[in-house]
Amino acid sequence: AAVGKAGVVGVAFAHGLVLGCFAYAYGHISDIHINPAVTLGFVCAERYDALQMNSDDDHFAKAAVVGVVNYWIPQLLASVVAAGGLSLCLGSLNTALGATVLMPGVSWRQGFALETAMTFLLMNTALHTADDFRAAGLMAPWARGSTLTFCILLGYPLTGASLSPARTLGPNLFAGLLFATPGTLVYFTAPFVGAWLAAALWKCLALMQVPRVKRDPQ
Repeated sequence: AAVGKAGVVGVAFAHGLVLGCFAYAYGHISDIHINPAVTLGFVCAERYDALQMNSDDDHFAKAAVVGVVNYWIPQLLASVVAAGGLSLCLGSLNTALGATVLMPGVSWRQGFALETAMTFLLMNTALHTADDFRAAGLMAPWARGSTLTFCILLGYPLTGASLSPARTLGPNLFAGLLFATPGTLVYFTAPFVGAWLAAALWKCLALMQVPRVKRDPQ
């Protein structure tokens, strides 16, 4: 995808700053998943607190329903609406609307591995900074935003650094690229795999009872 005059660095920091700011502003309402893969990661890790569920409703089946209804549907709809609005505003201008595609020379296997790894890093940060026993405190939103910035700097030149099915759905749909290449499937599978792996690691560490230090937010 074209990056314009801002360049990859500008795109990366824009995404990271927006995520950090939104997490500060609205984290108490929905934990600001934004990403269907992140929602899946919280469900798989049984982090029901991150799904804004009451303690007496903590069970996997309900969490899965909450994840789909309260998070996935709004996330995907927002992607389509935002991309559609941008398409209307830009009109006939030659733009890909930020669509994500595998760059020339990048195979679907390489793209899958990279998108999986980047989403793993993002989900890992989200899980550990959402833990009340961790020391992240008020820096948690910036930890997530910084991780996203790093991942985009790493992966944008190769895959467009989607890390999210919602990130790809709207732009690719209105840019006419949703079914253009078989590689598009990478963006709707790899992020879920990466999030699941991060959730599995988090649960393993919890079972191992890794020592935690409770600290006041900074």
